[in-house]
Amino acid sequence: MLRHFIRGYFDGDGSIYKVTKGNTYGVSFTGTQDFLTGISTFFRDNGVNTTSQVYKYNDKDIYDYKIGGRNNVKIIRDILYNDASI
Repeated sequence: MLRHFIRGYFDGDGSIYKVTKGNTYGVSFTGTQDFLTGISTFFRDNGVNTTSQVYKYNDKDIYDYKIGGRNNVKIIRDILYNDASI
């Protein structure tokens, strides 16, 4: 059920963005450091090829986790949305 939880979290505190340099895409999550580290581990354990780390956002206690690359975005889409229903 973890992928369903992460999908719901992504719907609220995640985004897909286009990277102009390199003409590729990425996925981003915002949250606490511990929570995003857990999401990072989940994706790595499920085939996402990433060395991305969780970064602190400015001087606040808010963190960002970004995963780049078209292939990674497709894998994440499949993990979160394949066989999903409302």
